[in-house]
Amino acid sequence: LRYATESAPPPAEPEGREGPPSGGPSPRLRWRDGAFVGKEAVLRSVGNADVALIDSLKPESYSGARPSRYGRRGHIASAVNVPYARVVDPASGLFLGPREIRSAFVAAGLRPNEDARRWLLY
Repeated sequence: LRYATESAPPPAEPEGREGPPSGGPSPRLRWRDGAFVGKEAVLRSVGNADVALIDSLKPESYSGARPSRYGRRGHIASAVNVPYARVVDPASGLFLGPREIRSAFVAAGLRPNEDARRWLLY
């Protein structure tokens, strides 16, 4: 993952460049098994005390005040809201630094490194 922080801004990408830097290996992404789950895994987690469901929608969609493209308003009853906009820099589209991300989760009542539940973000 790349993080955007005030102390270390992301390097600028040269215009028109696609692919890896000259002479370098092609970047390869490897996803950790279980890092992405489907709808069925989320549905199985509803009401499971061992799982924290974390909704990343904007607060207006989470609360149901604004229609959602997902077919119904609101959120899963046991889910907490950590809007994606709280963890992503709007100018660059990159994740914020670990301190800012941790702060967003703590503000939602979650305790990173203390909460033993499995976290599912959707």
